[in-house]
Amino acid sequence: MNDRIYRINRILSIANRCFYISRDLTSSGHYDLTKQNEFLRFSGLIYFTTCVVELAKLFQEKPGTQKQNIYSFIKNLDRNNTSISADDIERWKGDLQSLDSKVVGKIESLRNKLFAHLDDDYLDIIRESPLSFKEIQQLLDVANDIVGELNDKLETGVAGLEYMGSPTELQSAYDHLTKYRELLEIEKKNIS
Repeated sequence: MNDRIYRINRILSIANRCFYISRDLTSSGHYDLTKQNEFLRFSGLIYFTTCVVELAKLFQEKPGTQKQNIYSFIKNLDRNNTSISADDIERWKGDLQSLDSKVVGKIESLRNKLFAHLDDDYLDIIRESPLSFKEIQQLLDVANDIVGELNDKLETGVAGLEYMGSPTELQSAYDHLTKYRELLEIEKKNIS
């Protein structure tokens, strides 16, 4: 059981980090710079893709598809474990069932038909399954709450699943890139 919860923690940590980085790279406050810089635009897409793939590992319910599936982990918890009550297990199942199945379906569709495999109808998938950061945040919130409680009850020693960076770090990177771009423009004018 410890190996599975460790893997779930690792996947959730990666999903959290990728979510915040992709959201920050595409936020309206930085959109002009990202739009003008292919590296930043593509980086945001890569982090978003990774976030979706990691969330699919946690939420895809098809039998045998994911060993780190959070649903199957909770369903298979040892009810004799004194640190986890049957009430906790039922509450977590309820939390998972309360998630919007359409959002989980979007995650699965994007992962299966666009990111992991490129189906012929991939453009339809993009149009029909737009996935918002708000929807991803809802999945992460539920997963973070459940896994955080599991860590406490199972005494895994894992603390905090939040994004390790800070908004000020990203802002600092944008500020440096903006200054660099301004210096390049000045240098171009001086050469001309």
